[in-house]
Amino acid sequence: MKSRNKRQPPKEIVAPTCEQMAGGTFELQEIRDVGPRAAVAIGKAYRRKPMIEILLIASVLNRDEYKALKHYRHHADLADRSPIRDSLCLQRGGRGSGPTISTLNAVRIVTDCERAAGSLADILRAIVVNDWSLAQWAMHRGGSIEVDRKRGVCIEPHKDYLILAKYEIKFAAQRVMSELDAEPLDRRLAA
Repeated sequence: MKSRNKRQPPKEIVAPTCEQMAGGTFELQEIRDVGPRAAVAIGKAYRRKPMIEILLIASVLNRDEYKALKHYRHHADLADRSPIRDSLCLQRGGRGSGPTISTLNAVRIVTDCERAAGSLADILRAIVVNDWSLAQWAMHRGGSIEVDRKRGVCIEPHKDYLILAKYEIKFAAQRVMSELDAEPLDRRLAA
């Protein structure tokens, strides 16, 4: 009789493509299945690091601004989900008759934060939810220039627009933080 507990050879971990690497920062992390009593290691995979974490490490954002933007991102992810359950019923969602209360609450929080950000709502969504880098945003707003470096020609954003992008995301984070701090206690407890 064959033993069932034979270890399978480790599977090859596929690295992100060049296009993916150009669009973000990835790190190799352990994947865990968290159960009611224990967490079981399943394997390892590359995961994209959220841009707000990179901005926190680079000291563009302080800890409080990071927490506010992380809260906004969490609710934006909830608000962007489909109100219909997936075919395996693994994701939260409605029963086909409309959005759930948690989805409606997430939409309200996202709308309030984006309204508080005002004219900075575009950079807020691009960087926090869509994980654009500040350089990508600066090139989107002000174009790019070709710079001749020792390693070859690079395409970079205009320096002024990159500096402006840093200020804009910081101001947007402060506006979101103020909006979340101003939210009444009873509405925060309901979330």
